[in-house]
Amino acid sequence: MKSTVTTTFRVLILVMLLAACGGGGGGGGSSGDPAEAVQNYLRASVVDNDADRTRDLTCAALESGAEGAALSWASVDAQLEGMTCERSGTNGDFTQITCQGQISAVYGAGETAETRTFPLGTYQVIEEEGQWRWCGEAAAPAPIQNFPTDEPVPAGEVTPEGTPQS
Repeated sequence: MKSTVTTTFRVLILVMLLAACGGGGGGGGSSGDPAEAVQNYLRASVVDNDADRTRDLTCAALESGAEGAALSWASVDAQLEGMTCERSGTNGDFTQITCQGQISAVYGAGETAETRTFPLGTYQVIEEEGQWRWCGEAAAPAPIQNFPTDEPVPAGEVTPEGTPQS
């Protein structure tokens, strides 16, 4: 009897631990909150360097590069500072998520260590198989183009084509 109670207790503890760690979630994303999917992706790839988790949180179109994303941060001590993310729009099938905060990365060690910071930005997610998955950075708006005009360019200035006017 004591053995059955002990085994049942151990199984119950294991089930609770798996539930707390998100072990029962299947795809690994967040089916309810796309901003949470981005935060989970950034933690898995930048802080934890967990290639399997990063792959689970990445959309099918970018899945082949997920391991590289996680491993690219493996040689530095990286942390996410002040990260907050929220839904900021849509672009076709994608939901855009804008994150505030930064990645703080320490390169090297000892006296030669150097800390660099990288601001978080806007990312896109897509719902696949009932889970929100990170699918890259959202495209930045196109830069304003200088189109040629019929007006002469003053001497010494550069034309829109990049050649100096004499």
